[in-house]
Amino acid sequence: MGIVITKQPGENVKNAYNNCVLEFTSDSGDVTKIARAVVKVMRQGLVNSADIFTLELTPIAGKFYVNLKDVVTTIVNQNRFNDSINITTPSVILYTDNDLFHELKIEIVIKRDLGITEQTELYYNFLLSAKQIYRTDFAKSDNLFFLTKSSDNIPKVTLFDGFPFDLSIYSSARREVTIRNIRTGTTFDINLVKGVNRLFFSNGQLETCGLNCILPLNDGINELQFEFDEEIVRLDVTKKEADCGLYVKFFNKDGAWSYWRLKKQHSENTKTKALDLINNDFENIDTATSKDFLTGKEATREIIASTGRMTKHELEVVADLFSSPKVYLYNSEHFQHYDLDKWIEINVQAGTSETKNTRNHFHELNVKIDLPQEYTQTYGS
Repeated sequence: MGIVITKQPGENVKNAYNNCVLEFTSDSGDVTKIARAVVKVMRQGLVNSADIFTLELTPIAGKFYVNLKDVVTTIVNQNRFNDSINITTPSVILYTDNDLFHELKIEIVIKRDLGITEQTELYYNFLLSAKQIYRTDFAKSDNLFFLTKSSDNIPKVTLFDGFPFDLSIYSSARREVTIRNIRTGTTFDINLVKGVNRLFFSNGQLETCGLNCILPLNDGINELQFEFDEEIVRLDVTKKEADCGLYVKFFNKDGAWSYWRLKKQHSENTKTKALDLINNDFENIDTATSKDFLTGKEATREIIASTGRMTKHELEVVADLFSSPKVYLYNSEHFQHYDLDKWIEINVQAGTSETKNTRNHFHELNVKIDLPQEYTQTYGS
């Protein structure tokens, strides 16, 4: 007898950017005696009051309904999609990203007439992901999965040699995992924590280049097996040969970071806008040099680049680039020392892009990028 939850999200690990609908009531007596409910949403391991959100609900025929999506996204995305993981020790290839995984506690209190109360608690795990209604949902392990696209039951990623690259791995518990490269027969053990673990295949350098050195990957497709507790999860890594180009990192709908190298051949346009004109017509015509004085100009640069040829699966990955809330451009050449400060935030221009065409086996898209506004010399402040 007590609070009964009649509707809630079904996934073991929930998507913060989908609805989080709760419907509940009480089976402890006359529902007409239910006055209100108080719902508190908070982080596990609460550290400050900013992590608590309190909602007060009025019943309809003894039932309560609330969508916690806005509250959840406010709590879990206080970092605003910024990437805070930096490689300070090149030999370390595995990092825990606490910005990408959150454990929330939900307290529900139903208050009846005469001061009678009932209480229950729910515990939900959230990723910064958004599941789509119209996309195929492939089977995956509840214990370990990768925060990237799957075009079938096998997740696939593309690694561009010479550039930083990491893969976000969700683990339901702390565990040791053996990574086996079927193509080369080599293995390597990693220790995952509960939540999101970021495994760096490359930090861009040759001498200390992450998993790509420890568990060597060949050009082309490498079949990797993640083995733990008599379970095997497969990942296909396509390694592409080193080449220069525009390298971008973007936050994907699976709740982590994806990477892509745009072709090195690209064009740039400079867009300018004049600031104020000040009247300067104070001389006789024989000594005048101008009627107006320009205070300066604003300038921005636009890059137009191509993705290069992509498979259907790679197109699905890169499609998130156009709707991503956070996109970075790597402001460095390949095979250089990794530094988080080398990633500069950019804007991919809005518009329409063909992100699926079932007639073609390979695809190529143009991407228009706005760089940060340039510093210009202007008159006064």
